[in-house]
Amino acid sequence: MREIRSGTFTNSELNDMARAIQFARVLNIEKKMQNIRDDILEMNGLNPSWTRQYSNSAQPSQIATTSGEE
Repeated sequence: MREIRSGTFTNSELNDMARAIQFARVLNIEKKMQNIRDDILEMNGLNPSWTRQYSNSAQPSQIATTSGEE
């Protein structure tokens, strides 16, 4: 891996790094906004995003099986 120094990278490499950094920044902002939106929806008794619903649901291995007891 190259060290970050003046003149070490080509313009193409710098452009690629800038795009990757900007993409990561936008993605993180979108994740924060989704969490805020899901919190507001849940506070108002509405269903949040499918991502939130799936992450809050029990995993199949955690679901207890019953033998017909009610």
